[in-house]
Amino acid sequence: MTSVARPPRARPVRYWPGKAPQGAEEASSSDSEADNEELSIAKGQEAGGDQEIQEVSLSIQDEAVQKDRRLMRLMQTRAQRDDEDELRPGRRREREERGAEVSELPKEESEDEDEDATAARRQRIREQALKRRQEEEEQLGAQEDEEEEEGESEYTSEYTTDSEDDPVSSRTLLKPVFIPKNHRETVLEKERLEAEAQEAEARKQQQMEERKKESHDMVAEELRKEQAAAEVSNGPLEVDDTDGINEEEEYLAWKLRELRRIKRDREEKDSREAEKADIERRRNMTDQEVMAEKAKEGQLTKEKSKYRFLQKYYHKGAFFVDDDVVGKALQRRDFAEPTLEDKFDKTVLPAVMQVKNFGRAGQTKYTHLADQDTSQMDSPWFQKSELNKRTVSKLGGMKQSFSKPTAKRRKL
Repeated sequence: MTSVARPPRARPVRYWPGKAPQGAEEASSSDSEADNEELSIAKGQEAGGDQEIQEVSLSIQDEAVQKDRRLMRLMQTRAQRDDEDELRPGRRREREERGAEVSELPKEESEDEDEDATAARRQRIREQALKRRQEEEEQLGAQEDEEEEEGESEYTSEYTTDSEDDPVSSRTLLKPVFIPKNHRETVLEKERLEAEAQEAEARKQQQMEERKKESHDMVAEELRKEQAAAEVSNGPLEVDDTDGINEEEEYLAWKLRELRRIKRDREEKDSREAEKADIERRRNMTDQEVMAEKAKEGQLTKEKSKYRFLQKYYHKGAFFVDDDVVGKALQRRDFAEPTLEDKFDKTVLPAVMQVKNFGRAGQTKYTHLADQDTSQMDSPWFQKSELNKRTVSKLGGMKQSFSKPTAKRRKL
């Protein structure tokens, strides 16, 4: 068997208080190098302002860029700035007048760059700048031609003004133009409103004329009706001459009416006389004789019948009952009589069913007040003794005295 060499195990890093860990010196050196690079970039930008065009391409090795995060952020910022300059044509002229800003990063790896690649990159950048300048000049020439053409128009013209801060950006202004009176919208609108007002006034006048004519017609009609009524009233009166057509039938009808009237008058007179005689007779009778006569005739009120167990109570009403509308039989009816299911004797039912509305939602356990009475009849308070009588006589409101109370207390 061949033995396979195992890879060495990674040794864990241990941190000691007051002692820098391994790799700290390398990180600090990389940070200082990045700071030096940024300082050199700023100096290169200040020096590039005096030159017409100075463009330097930087080729940094991928390994160096990946190691230093600050360099990566710097490269991304510069690339984003170049893209923004391309999207904003208004800043191209300033950039060309100011010149291309060149930054150099002095690093040890930059000494080994290929000079041919650098020269080719610079040539491409010069060509792109020249191309952009030509495009801007063409755009400016086209804008000037358009402005000249618009300025030659009869009614409208536009002109642009270049600001000192931003020479490329322009602002469009409208020139006041004279409009003839017959072409103005306000004049046309005013004429239309005046025409509508005249039409409304004409319609109003026409309606007033129609109403006036209608009023004259109504007055004339009323005058004709009054004149016709006056002619009718001034004429001879119509006489009812239907009498005597059939004298025998008319006599029999009159005789029947007279007999009925005489009979009705006689009955009313007899009833009045009988009522007066009965009143006079009862005045001469004693109370015992009156009660005996009422009992004989059945005029005495009957005793109220007692309600059965769990019988439903119906109130007969406390309203006025006219004797002519309601008969005597209905007035004498006993409203305490059981009806419907109350006719059955509920005392024979089991105690569970001896409740109101058994088996329904409105079922209740209460039957009558005596069932809920908690009084103890065998209590000494209910016994008729001299002690209870003296105690009750001393209670307030228990004396049967209806005399008017006086301010002074009576002496016993």
